[in-house]
Amino acid sequence: MSLESSTDPMNHGSTFHFTIPYVLANPINKRVHDGGKDGREKKERSNAIMQKDPEMLLGRVLLVDDNLVNLKLCQRFLTKMGCLSETAENGDAAVTRFKKDSGSFDIILMDKEMPVMDGLEAVQKIRAIEVAENQAPIPIVAITAAAMTGDREECLAAGCNDYLPKPLNRVTLYSVLSKYLPKMTIQE
Repeated sequence: MSLESSTDPMNHGSTFHFTIPYVLANPINKRVHDGGKDGREKKERSNAIMQKDPEMLLGRVLLVDDNLVNLKLCQRFLTKMGCLSETAENGDAAVTRFKKDSGSFDIILMDKEMPVMDGLEAVQKIRAIEVAENQAPIPIVAITAAAMTGDREECLAAGCNDYLPKPLNRVTLYSVLSKYLPKMTIQE
């Protein structure tokens, strides 16, 4: 393990480097031993999930999340689905972005819990802007790690159209987005 610490006043914090040994328990590109079965069905299912969707989604997505890893993962999913995405790091930035470019997005994916302004407050502000400016409501999908009883209802009551629990996966994200975005069939 090594440690780096910066003396530059503009670069706060420390960087840690370490190595963790691991063994890949069940690689999909190798034969899986499972009580005498060869694992072909599991491999085929995994490969099918990893392929591009047969129908691409068309749309511009405003993706709002304070977690950089979540943003990158979701952007990767959206790109594979055919969507263009732009990001905002909190609810306040999302509201500002919506005011500036309200007509350019087809859907908003909004994290529920964020610093500065949480997702539900941002949704309510966006809905107020739409009413004040006589705009059609944009679909907003709440995304939250707080998948407890009542969270879905709370998000819908705040003005969201739909709800997705974290961790996101491409299949469920595609399923929800396909309700709101047009599709284009891929010709092979």
